[in-house]
This record gives sequence, C-alpha cells and structure tokens, in this order.
Amino acid sequence: MVSLYVGGLIGAGATLALIVLLNRKTGFQPEKVLLTGVAIAALMQAVQSFLMAGGDPRAYQVLAWISGSTYYVTDSTVTTLALVATVLVALGLMCQRWLDILPLGGETAQSLGVHVGRARMVLLALVAVMTVSATLVVGPLSFVGLMAPHIARSWGAKNARAHMVTAGLIGMGLMLFADWLGRQWLYPQEMPAGIIASLIGGLYLMIVLRKL
Repeated sequence: MVSLYVGGLIGAGATLALIVLLNRKTGFQPEKVLLTGVAIAALMQAVQSFLMAGGDPRAYQVLAWISGSTYYVTDSTVTTLALVATVLVALGLMCQRWLDILPLGGETAQSLGVHVGRARMVLLALVAVMTVSATLVVGPLSFVGLMAPHIARSWGAKNARAHMVTAGLIGMGLMLFADWLGRQWLYPQEMPAGIIASLIGGLYLMIVLRKL
C-alpha cells in the first residue's frame, strides 16, 4: 500500500502541475480549469484501461482503490487523515472572503481588492491537497463532491463558511451511508463505498436534471 500511496501522490502532483501550466496565463478561469480536468480525466481513464488489460494481479488492488473502497483503511491512516483534514478545513475557512467574492466575477473581485489570479491559484492548490488527502486513503469519490455542495446550497447554505461546513457534513453522512449500504446490501459480500455513492449520485443528478 505504501507504493500505492507514493504513486498516487506523485500522480496528483503531476496533475496539479499540468493544470497550473495550462491555466496560468488565463488566470485560472473556472470554465477552462474544469475543461482541463475533464481532458486529464479522459486521458487517465484510457491509461487505466490499458494497464488493467495487462493482466497484472496487482491491478485488482488498484481497481479496489479506484472504486472508492475502505478495505485498506487502518486506524493510523484515519488518524492522520483527520489531522490533515482539520488543518486544511481551517485554512479553507480562512479563505472565506475570496470564496464569497470570486463568484461575482473577475472584474468585480478585482475592484474589491482581490488579486484574482493569486486567489484562484491558492484555492486551486488547497482544493488539490484536500482531494489528494482523501483520495490516497479511500480512492476517488467524485460524486460525493458533486452531490454534497449542491444539496448544501439547496438547503440554504449561501455564504462560503456555511456552505463549506454544511457540504462537509452532508458528504460525511453520504459516505457513511454508502459504506454501510455497501456492507449490508449483498452481505456477506461487500460493495465499495465509492460505487454505492456513484449509484446514488447518478440517480440524484438525473432527478435534479429532470427538474431543471
């Protein structure tokens, strides 16, 4: 598992460096950063499929991690992740002013004294570190990151501080429920929490899109 963590950390660092390289000149505009992420994800999906097709037995361990599994989580990793998460969330709350102002637009934020490019860079780095910290332990859980903020916003969490806290609590609840359901649904067999969360997230997003 150490090699898996090290490899994941190196990959995350390379991905962040690529995002910074491709978006530095445009000031990290959200739309372009999002498109860059989609392109990188598609490329990595192809690389993943190529590696999985090789038949290496170690690929099954990687597959379990990619599925968002809690199988390999230990007390030490949970303790470390809790400490790291506490520090990163505190740093995120310190950026509340940027998070409240930046959605108003680049020109408005600039007029209010915010260095837009620098603020976006700092927030991007902070989000990347947060994502890496969780992903290295349980694997990618993208649908939780999509559902929790949307639900928090629909529940009335408007400003950045309330939104971050509410979304974090909702995300935690969703993961606990997904992990519990994955252990009980096909008992004694288990389903990775990430797969259950993706099933719930896909259904939720389809319901939301139907109402738009």
